[in-house]
Amino acid sequence: MASRVKVAAVAALLVGSVLGEPTSDAAPRSYDRVVVRWATRASGGDTRPRFITARQLAFEARIEALSEGRKPTQSFTDAHVRAAIQRRISEDILAELPVEPAPEPRDIGRYAEDARVLIEQQVGGRGSLNEAAVAEGITAEELNAMLRRRARASYYLDKMVAPMLQPSEADLREAHSRGDTPFTDQSFEASEARLRSWYVSARLRAALDSFYRSVRTKVSVELVTYGR
Repeated sequence: MASRVKVAAVAALLVGSVLGEPTSDAAPRSYDRVVVRWATRASGGDTRPRFITARQLAFEARIEALSEGRKPTQSFTDAHVRAAIQRRISEDILAELPVEPAPEPRDIGRYAEDARVLIEQQVGGRGSLNEAAVAEGITAEELNAMLRRRARASYYLDKMVAPMLQPSEADLREAHSRGDTPFTDQSFEASEARLRSWYVSARLRAALDSFYRSVRTKVSVELVTYGR
């Protein structure tokens, strides 16, 4: 992974002159550019790079920030940009790994809807998610593409690594009783729905972080700052 200084530079670009201030206009911005170029040895290395644009990265960094409880009016940080880059790369790789049996289109649709629900719960509701998309000029098609990517990645983790999307009541009660969730001061019954979302999100994040650590030496990442 690139240095913190360079990530901070990209973060500054994302919240500055590249995208401008959030607007109420739902139309995508006409000005965009690549800010991350990455490649894996398995997919052909530098001869077949992949790209993340400023709008995409700003949106996903904003989701990371909102998931930590930051207000929509607050800017995301270089730590959120770093987390968004790593999650994006991990999901892209996982989404293309083979699964046996292969998922049906309806499976991906169901997992994509589950991914939307998880994100909405993390960021404070569907309105907050839609506001973040509008702020960064993300279209409905781009949001759906991100959800399908997350669906394929989570499907692989759930089927090929360990079941993690349908925790049992016993799993949730154990987590609640340990006191390491945000709902320790509430009864299990009162917090079960939110606890379930938190539990699934935490397990997915841990699995993605573990996966990235296992592949990062095989991934080259270049942050494109265009001389800034």
